[in-house]
Amino acid sequence: MKILITGSKGFVGTHLSRLLSKNHKVIGYDVKNGKDIFDTKLLNNNLKGVEVVIHLAAYVSGQESWEKPLDYFTNNGIGTFKVIEAAIKNKVKRIVIFSSAAVYGKPLTPYGTSKVFAEAIATSYKGKIETIVLRPFNIYGKGQNPAYGYAIHNFYKGIKKEGKIEIYGDGNQTRDFIFIDDVVKTVEAILTAKVPTGPVDLGTGKEVKILDLAKYIGKVAGKPYTIKFLESRNEIKRSRANILGLNRLGINANFFTSLKEGLKMTLT
Repeated sequence: MKILITGSKGFVGTHLSRLLSKNHKVIGYDVKNGKDIFDTKLLNNNLKGVEVVIHLAAYVSGQESWEKPLDYFTNNGIGTFKVIEAAIKNKVKRIVIFSSAAVYGKPLTPYGTSKVFAEAIATSYKGKIETIVLRPFNIYGKGQNPAYGYAIHNFYKGIKKEGKIEIYGDGNQTRDFIFIDDVVKTVEAILTAKVPTGPVDLGTGKEVKILDLAKYIGKVAGKPYTIKFLESRNEIKRSRANILGLNRLGINANFFTSLKEGLKMTLT
């Protein structure tokens, strides 16, 4: 199968390209290689003969989106439109679009709103191309860029360098953490799966308190540490994937990597 991956040089894109290249012809499309999704001519040229597009290219920082909201709406929303239009023009059979769990409730950042926008665009085109929208929760693993302020890397770095972890709020807020290997294997499995009727949550279905996450990371780091609690931010208090969508695709999230094992593989 010939597959084009936008955002192929990013965290998920790198792991996904590596996995899919074993059995498929993968075309990487990333602005880091001079391939911009807004370059319509170049995008069309790269889509010749492609059967599946996996659209990962996006701006992904909730905090940064407050500083650059227009960039987020343009890249994540209009960028998705550009990719879908080009895919249809080149008779691509299927497109897999990475959205975000940040769409749930009332999005608390321009980033979340930009993903709602992208999903709405994708939904409007479902009659013209097979469309699968994935809503990943908190993806982690080796190769993730710590510059985006992800808790796992920040906690580990804080323990190693200063013997301290900083937590916003009381630490009882929960998140659903999914290991990168499980993410890319799931994407591989849905390349030929029956198209679901709506977006699919991509997570383990298990809630983890941020305080418990800190404890797990502390054990991996193997050093004593203190916790400093900071003023609570405007954020979701509880977050957990609904795995029914994965089950309907024949994917059993119960076999996903446990957080403790995933942290060991990520941090050691």
